[in-house]
Amino acid sequence: PGRTRLSPGDHLLVFASGVDAPPGQVYVDSQGYLHTNFRLRGAGEYLALSSHDGVVSEIGTAQDSFPPQFVDVSYGRIGDDLRFFADPTPGAENSGKGYLGAETARVTFSKNNQTFTESFEVSLSTDAESGTIRYTLDGSPPGEHAALYRTPILVDGTVQIRARVVTEDLVPGPITSHSYVHLDSTVADFSSPLPMLVLENYGQGAIPNKRGHNPPASDGGGIQQVPRQAVQLEFFDRVGGTSALQNQPSLSTRAGVRVRGSSSANFAKQSLTVETWGENDDDQAIRPFEMPSESDWILYAPSREFDRTLLHNSFAFELSRQIGRYAVRFQFVEVFLNTGGGPLSMADHNGVYVLMEKVKRDPNRVDVEPLSSDGSIGGWLLQSNRMRPV
Repeated sequence: PGRTRLSPGDHLLVFASGVDAPPGQVYVDSQGYLHTNFRLRGAGEYLALSSHDGVVSEIGTAQDSFPPQFVDVSYGRIGDDLRFFADPTPGAENSGKGYLGAETARVTFSKNNQTFTESFEVSLSTDAESGTIRYTLDGSPPGEHAALYRTPILVDGTVQIRARVVTEDLVPGPITSHSYVHLDSTVADFSSPLPMLVLENYGQGAIPNKRGHNPPASDGGGIQQVPRQAVQLEFFDRVGGTSALQNQPSLSTRAGVRVRGSSSANFAKQSLTVETWGENDDDQAIRPFEMPSESDWILYAPSREFDRTLLHNSFAFELSRQIGRYAVRFQFVEVFLNTGGGPLSMADHNGVYVLMEKVKRDPNRVDVEPLSSDGSIGGWLLQSNRMRPV
């Protein structure tokens, strides 16, 4: 904004968001962050910081663009040089090793996501002209100091292998992950007339629950939201009317989950919110069972105490859709949830759930035009949560 003064060493964080701000004005959000009414092209363009008496700093030149950008990799100055940074530091000085560019080669796995009953080996390869393959087995993103791949990896238990190419002068390449779920003999031949979902958290324990305080408050007081727990989510769709755990997953994705609900968060069988993730824990949309693409989902657990048919909500949703009104799309599924580590077994069988859309403003869901800056058109979706006041 006008009259903003930056002294040597100061930092000012500005989001190039393309918000609908009046001409000549800068949008300031509720947290005080500044947003421009233009966006930056990922393929590169010219960017300058100027004052009333000329250009203060520029990235690229008036005749040439800055280079193409990469997800979760920043680009800027370190000393007099322009470099890429694998660990962005918005609002602070660029730090760490600066790279000349970013590695784009991916790692190829000899075996994709799958379940198994007998141990096997996984080989890794890449088309990169130089560099090495680094990998992890604990779910963490592989960095420059991760294990160096030399020989095939023996898979004899449930594990997630994450790998990337690391090159001396380039930002490490994109991460590729594959998960392998060991099936106990009790579920090796398990099948169902419903599609099946397997949630594997590699022994991290119970799914986070915002009502985990003791004793739980009946009025919702004291509730604080909790971070999501990383899991691998495997979909097993029906083939010939039946799903089976030894089939190849129809869909496999990283995801974050936590317990959903207020009073129902105390039930023995808990509903979950599911946010599907990419390799950098960023939202990544999926399209299960031909539903519209989205990253936010609900695994609703009908309570046999209040709904012995398990149909009350889904029946109302279906009636609403049949009379031409919007209601969430859904699919009955059978769920396995392994939080204790070790092979997947019948002890991890959680029973029937309803995989549902989350109500969101979306052309395929609730198609409400966003509210304009002057409030003359558009509208809101309102959500009321019983959370601790801030």
